[in-house]
Amino acid sequence: MKKENLIKSIAATLGATFILATVAISVNAEYENPGDKEGWSKLTQEERQEKIKEKKEGMEAHRVAMDAIMEAGDYDAWAAAIVEKHPDGERMDLVTEENFPRLIEMHNLMNEGRAKIQEAMVIGEELGLPNHMDKMKKGLKRGMHKERGEKGECPFKN
Repeated sequence: MKKENLIKSIAATLGATFILATVAISVNAEYENPGDKEGWSKLTQEERQEKIKEKKEGMEAHRVAMDAIMEAGDYDAWAAAIVEKHPDGERMDLVTEENFPRLIEMHNLMNEGRAKIQEAMVIGEELGLPNHMDKMKKGLKRGMHKERGEKGECPFKN
């Protein structure tokens, strides 16, 4: 009787283990990388570069369109562009037709800031100073990829 119970117990344990393993494998196969919603991990390096290029082009086109909309002060065009980019309606409850002029003001100040940074970088280059913006970008990039085993070093450590 004891031997029979032992065999049944082993069989039940093996069966449960098999079921758990099967579920784990199928879940892993379906959700290989849950943070990879666009399938980046399955792309070749060339495909990734092309996708990055397309994303940058799309972002630039969106920025140019938004600049034109802000320049025209066209709330309806802005709302249509936002709904197209954020179908869930995100941000639509934050900016209304009444406070849209403040958004335009914010947009213009941000553009002025970008232009001032570019001007400052030109002056720095004329003076022969190192471009710390590029160093910061590289340092941030290295730091962001540290979890992949790459070095994450501060560009200003020397």
